Amino acid sequence: MIRLHELYETEDTLYLTMDLIQGASLKDLLSTHIIDDDLSEQQIQYIFYCILECAFSLASQRFKHRDLKPENILIQPKGDIKLIDLGLTTYMNLPEDLLRVSGSPGYIAPEAFDFNEKEPCARYDHRCEVFSAGCILYEM
Repeated sequence: MIRLHELYETEDTLYLTMDLIQGASLKDLLSTHIIDDDLSEQQIQYIFYCILECAFSLASQRFKHRDLKPENILIQPKGDIKLIDLGLTTYMNLPEDLLRVSGSPGYIAPEAFDFNEKEPCARYDHRCEVFSAGCILYEM
């Protein structure tokens, strides 16, 4: 995952100092054919493994990314994978955030649209993250 190093706040602006990531997003690689050939099965497995590892790391701390998509996966020149854009990430103990459908169309799990006031956490659980990762796998 991308790392936050420092946070600065002025009266009207918030500044975040994060890792410098050079490379391209997975979406760029897939849509503009920066890669000469199709991704190899081994490359796809590695990217998918990294996505699941990041999602598991967040889940182990009771967070959900809620916006896994190719645009939020950066691939550095040496092949390192970084998950970015934690803007929709939510702590699982905040049901008011879990009641809102968040994410990008095409990558949101169908169960995220089922409104269940009695069990709001059931809407965004680990299965929703796996669904989004599966959509990315299919696209690769």
